[in-house]
Amino acid sequence: MSLNITILGTKHTPHIEFDADHQRLSIVGDSYPENAGDTYFPVVEKLDVYFNDPGQFLRVELTIPFANTSSSKVLTDLFTKFQGLCDQGHKIELTWFYPYGDYDCRENGELLLEDVEFPYKMVELSE
Repeated sequence: MSLNITILGTKHTPHIEFDADHQRLSIVGDSYPENAGDTYFPVVEKLDVYFNDPGQFLRVELTIPFANTSSSKVLTDLFTKFQGLCDQGHKIELTWFYPYGDYDCRENGELLLEDVEFPYKMVELSE
């Protein structure tokens, strides 16, 4: 069974791609569905299976210019999950990309990540 999953983005949801073979999770686009849990649940299921193996590594790349309250809650829960996984010996490398000059987006990412102890980077995209 392949753990790879792609969830195509829509007007209200980001493009989500989990590539277990290359140890990468990418989430790109605005996220404001009515129920973000439904949007993100399939990839969370795959991540649960992926992290059954000890010492897994995952590179997480996020470009989420806008997230509604429901999405922010799901992302916070995901980051908390990642922290727990790091505490168990897994390695997470997270990069939050934000549009050039969009310091509100950067601040939102920093707020969502404020309680994690694993390393992350904030990267401003070029013009």
